[in-house]
Amino acid sequence: MLRHWYYSLLMLVTYVSVFLFWKQFPSRVNFVVGGVVAVTLLTAGLAWAWRRKYFVNRIDLCLHGYIIADLCLESVLFEVLRLFNGAQVTAELVSRFHHNNNYILCTITLATLLGGYRFYALRRANIANLASSALAGTRDTADTWKDRTESVGA
Repeated sequence: MLRHWYYSLLMLVTYVSVFLFWKQFPSRVNFVVGGVVAVTLLTAGLAWAWRRKYFVNRIDLCLHGYIIADLCLESVLFEVLRLFNGAQVTAELVSRFHHNNNYILCTITLATLLGGYRFYALRRANIANLASSALAGTRDTADTWKDRTESVGA
């Protein structure tokens, strides 16, 4: 079962880790560098997972991409705001920008959205495979269920 969830769990851990990093070391450079490094690694992981056929469908792929885009936006948003507001941005604002705990609610929301959809899509793919195998009469449904659950995302 873990092989159906390894990339999603990696994204969750990375997402929370980046926010904890920002909270522990609040500086403009760390916001940008930490975010860019995390986004680069997750994007490379997304391409790797896509080549390995990890994603159940396009919606699953897009939800994973959305989380990467959210992290990218979070990491550069402060600098974009600073460009438009100029000198009004102070070190105190830098600290407050990611020093709150709002990321916890965001993490829970994204994990629920992605995890809920992924669970639904994996079950639906398993049931569709069982139905097509049963209609074709090619294999016993218990064997098909076992094979399908082992092959999805591998």
